[in-house]
Amino acid sequence: MHEQKPGFDLMLVPVAVDRRGNLVFHRNLRAANEPPDARGQGSRARYRPLYSATFSSEMQLENSFSVAAPPDRVFAYLLDVNKVAGCVPGAELSEVVDPSTFKGKVKIKVGPITVAYNGTARIVDRDDSSHSASIEAEGRETTGPGSARAKATMSVVAENEGSIVKIVTDYNVAGRVAQFGRGVMEDVSRRLVGEMAACIKANVEAGESRPAPEASSSTGPGAATDEGSGALTSSPSPTAVATAKPVNALGLLFSVLWARVRGVFGAKS
Repeated sequence: MHEQKPGFDLMLVPVAVDRRGNLVFHRNLRAANEPPDARGQGSRARYRPLYSATFSSEMQLENSFSVAAPPDRVFAYLLDVNKVAGCVPGAELSEVVDPSTFKGKVKIKVGPITVAYNGTARIVDRDDSSHSASIEAEGRETTGPGSARAKATMSVVAENEGSIVKIVTDYNVAGRVAQFGRGVMEDVSRRLVGEMAACIKANVEAGESRPAPEASSSTGPGAATDEGSGALTSSPSPTAVATAKPVNALGLLFSVLWARVRGVFGAKS
């Protein structure tokens, strides 16, 4: 008897999203969308094709990482938007409205398509004594109807000679970026947050290993602008030694899909 091998072309090219918001691949489409009692009865499945559907996805992401620096210094770094913006993949800081409000842009490239969001973020809750804070952000696509909202709650606690940073992010994404389904979106988001955490960790620890800069009364190109001007201000601490790379969501997407394919075949072997 001839044994039919799995067709990779049926697994690697998503064409729609099922009722649970997950990607559906070619001939798997019907089984994923039909209720159990309808399968095998010739009824035609209804689905949302990737190229025409409107997508929305709500998710929560938890992340923690250690930093070889005291909580006070780590917490101050996390709330310094001039520094952290360089660690957020695809982000560009455009204006500091006040110490708690700032505006910027985030770009995500998916193959030849680039999705850009203009948004505003605010520090809505800050407790220096417990080293905890919450940040709310919202943005809209610059050339489409898509939108994104997020609330990140962070805390820094001491551990041995360093600190542990914990971040819980609740976010909602609507539009083209959400078309890949909740499962893939969570995997991609987890990797992006991991890149941001690695960048923050590297910069804070590098700052710990450097001597503090000497104070200077001279005014140069890097001096801060007048308060309330809306322009960005330079940071008195050492320049970040690491920055986030531009977001290539297509590469992340295929790496996530390939990991899932390997997991499926690994489980069967």
